[in-house]
Amino acid sequence: MKNQISTNILTDKLDDFIGKYYKNQLIKGGLFSVAILVATFLTVISLEYFLYFAVAVKSTLFYLTLTTMLLVLIKYIIIPVSKLLKIGNSIDYNYAAGLIGKHFPEVNDKILNTLQLHNASTSSDSSELILASINQKLKLLKPISFQTAINYKANYKYVKFAALPLLVMVLFAFVKPDLINDGTNRIINYSTHFSRPLPFELVIENDQLKTTRGEDFTLNIKAKGESLPNKAIVEYNGSQFTLSKHKDNTFSYTFKNVQNDIAFSIVAKPFVSKVYTVKTDPKPQIKGINIDLIYPDYLKKPMDALTNSGDILIPEGTIVKWTLESTDVDSLKFVATNTSVLLKQTSTNLYKHQQVFTQNSDYQLVAKNTQSNFNEKINYNITVIKDKFPIISVEEVSDTFTHKSIFFSGTVSDDNGLSGLYFKYKLHDTLNSIKVNIQSSVKSSFIHSWNMSDLSVQPGDQLEYYFEVFDNDGVNGNKSTKSNRFLFKSPTKSELEKETEQKNEKIKDGLESSIEDIKELQKQLDEFTKKLIEKKKIDWEDKQQLQKLMDKRVELERKLNQIQNKKNCVKGNID
Repeated sequence: MKNQISTNILTDKLDDFIGKYYKNQLIKGGLFSVAILVATFLTVISLEYFLYFAVAVKSTLFYLTLTTMLLVLIKYIIIPVSKLLKIGNSIDYNYAAGLIGKHFPEVNDKILNTLQLHNASTSSDSSELILASINQKLKLLKPISFQTAINYKANYKYVKFAALPLLVMVLFAFVKPDLINDGTNRIINYSTHFSRPLPFELVIENDQLKTTRGEDFTLNIKAKGESLPNKAIVEYNGSQFTLSKHKDNTFSYTFKNVQNDIAFSIVAKPFVSKVYTVKTDPKPQIKGINIDLIYPDYLKKPMDALTNSGDILIPEGTIVKWTLESTDVDSLKFVATNTSVLLKQTSTNLYKHQQVFTQNSDYQLVAKNTQSNFNEKINYNITVIKDKFPIISVEEVSDTFTHKSIFFSGTVSDDNGLSGLYFKYKLHDTLNSIKVNIQSSVKSSFIHSWNMSDLSVQPGDQLEYYFEVFDNDGVNGNKSTKSNRFLFKSPTKSELEKETEQKNEKIKDGLESSIEDIKELQKQLDEFTKKLIEKKKIDWEDKQQLQKLMDKRVELERKLNQIQNKKNCVKGNID
């Protein structure tokens, strides 16, 4: 058992040596790999850059280079790594002992002898002599570090082989980057033929060769170089078309109403470009707009339908329902004032949306699809007709003689109909309301009388009164408009007596005037009667004059009666 432990020390030291051996192989192989691979790469792309090989030659070079690189990687990288990972067979202890012996001549045979004695001790009955010999040799080997037989620094001499091609590659990258870029590109694309460059080049300036179906596409080309062409041609669908030339050495051509992909090439003799393709994306379109208008209930209007008309004139509170027909649309957005809604597809190519509008608004329909950068945007506007306030006009006629009654006449109107008219008055800080009968049409006339006899109005009391009319607005609630406010002040006792005195004076003056008129009329009658007596015959003119005098007498009598009635009323008011 002791012998086994001692031998394990020897094998562990050999295993450590073998591990370092393969690490050293990996370092050296990595340097060789870099040198070979970079040198091969630079050689191949340089040859292609200057010589422009045919497709067959490039193909051969490509696969030879690929094979070479693969073999180098297998030999110098993959194999050492697999040995480090203990995949497959590695060098045995005897070979490792030989390598160590070359570095340490004094132990050249001792390691092999120890391994041989160990094998003999395990294959036969161990004698005390063999075991003693093994222990003796292990004592001599134990102080020696086998790993020092391998020196990583010895690989420095190989660095130059890797550094030189890398330095050349870096130099090319800064001084002549097109050699690396073009050479690499042409080798990788070994199946494509590349012509030697002309003294000019035609560069397509469009960011992308893509348009939307039905749209125009303008191809823009820039000529660069020492000797520029005077003419360039675009060739597609078996036909050739001359490009328009501009002052800044640019050419352009517009493909009209592109419906499908277009494969084209540019010709500027002797130059013929590769085949390019203008890709055509489907165009999102709104093909039809159907709108249902559901008016507020209070308007009592039937639903309206609009077809292919996006601009709308509606009363406030109308429900607007859109049904939108589309083609090649993946998403449809409805954008209005304070609204942005991504509409849901209700069925194939159909989108729906509804909204109530109380204010004017612009709105936009934005149609998109995932295949195109084109967005169809259609703008419309919605004009909302606001429900107006009702209008009222009132005239007042007061009984200034008795101060007991007031008469009103007026008109009320509204754009969408009326719901009620009220006469309101305020007495002793109490507001009272009386409903006035009117028609619920858009315009109505009314007459209203107000008898204040039952109100217990005392002398000096003040009444404030007005009319208030309501419309039938079912959206914002019934709106109202008030008439001008009227004011009635009941006269005081002294004011009433003074007024009565003034009236009596007027009555007296009127009575005296009427009496004088009667006296004058009687005088005229007496004179006319005397005249008729003197005449033997009464003619037509005499009859007419007599009738006028009699009519005047009747009028004077009626006037006297009115004065007497007023006198009695004034007396009654005082009482």
